[in-house]
Amino acid sequence: MAMPTLLFFTGGVVTTSLVGFRPKSVLRSALAGALQPYVNR
Repeated sequence: MAMPTLLFFTGGVVTTSLVGFRPKSVLRSALAGALQPYVNR
């Protein structure tokens, strides 16, 4: 079986990596942190 993996990249470099099952709240938090610099530019 494969482990679910979510990678966030900034400038071609992995900045955040989530491996395995995570609650929805953790995924929302990670996504919000990754997208924050791009909101209201």
